[in-house]
Amino acid sequence: MLVFARTALLIVTLLVSSAASAAGDEPGRGCLYGTVTTGDGLALTGFLRTDSDDAFWDDVFRTSRKVSPWVDHIDEEALARQRRAAYFSEHGLVDRIAYVLSGDDRKGMENREFLCRYGQIARIVLADNEATVETTDGVRHVCRRRGADLRGDLTVVGADSTAVDWDDVREVIFAQAPPGASPPWRRLSGIVTTSAGSLQGFIQWDRSECTSDGILDGEQDREEFDVPMGDIAAIAKDRDGSRVTLRDGRSLHLTGTNDVNADNRGVAVEVAGRGRVTVPWTRFERVDFAAPGPSGPGREAYAPGRELAAVIAVAGGDTVRGRVVWDLDEGWTWDIFNGDGEGDDYEIPFELLATITRTDRGCRLVLRSGAK
Repeated sequence: MLVFARTALLIVTLLVSSAASAAGDEPGRGCLYGTVTTGDGLALTGFLRTDSDDAFWDDVFRTSRKVSPWVDHIDEEALARQRRAAYFSEHGLVDRIAYVLSGDDRKGMENREFLCRYGQIARIVLADNEATVETTDGVRHVCRRRGADLRGDLTVVGADSTAVDWDDVREVIFAQAPPGASPPWRRLSGIVTTSAGSLQGFIQWDRSECTSDGILDGEQDREEFDVPMGDIAAIAKDRDGSRVTLRDGRSLHLTGTNDVNADNRGVAVEVAGRGRVTVPWTRFERVDFAAPGPSGPGREAYAPGRELAAVIAVAGGDTVRGRVVWDLDEGWTWDIFNGDGEGDDYEIPFELLATITRTDRGCRLVLRSGAK
């Protein structure tokens, strides 16, 4: 197994190096970059990083719409009846009474979630309790000024590193980093082995550490360790913690924190052509990190979105054709389809989807790449 893991790591390293050479990739190419303007008029330009560890163009900005633009197109009474009937079919009398009293059959018809990769956002304007997100197709989306991505600090790394409280931010204008610019970190990538197979791509450990300067902490023999992610060659689940292999050959058995035990929030893998797959700890086996390489596609790789359009087959064999809004949330090709698939959590941009077929237990997706 050890020989296989090292071989796999070598293959990833060679592939990443070749891709970087062919594409003329630079370390800052896939990193968030732009100009942040504060309420007192201060303008800061550089690489950007949020407290929720968003740092790359394929990371997903998350908030919620202030008003759903599509609520007027639905029959709210009919939808409420459908939700109530579905809930009642699976719950007993006490739960049914609580459901009626809570009004849950009407919840969620407004304030729908807004998810978009940063590569398809032109700018974010903040005012009072609103966040106006302008996507690169020129459409403005009025959202609520809430969510983890708009809390804490927004760090701007230029000649110096400056942390700006999101409450002081008035505008963020995104742009591609200039040639030669390089952030003080490298993106983590490699192969994640699960109980069902393996995934290759960019890696976010514990849904947070995604760069070489991130810290993995744990204990061994009552001694505390804070290990930079860039120093780690592999992590394998091991008894009540993790076996951490360092690039210098040392091995640690770390326990005692959610970085290395069953409280880990999952290992996210950004897979080219497939979107983001988050593997829960119960299915995780090991990760083999590649040598430092590209940080991902540049901003030009994220084409301006289009309105979703499709042909829909309905009961009785009829078809309808036109613009599509999925789940009162997603109406553009940059929107994110999310769900649980065989234990893993998926976030797939609609532009990568070819077909969605309803099944008894959910949906079967076929991607434009042919993956299912």
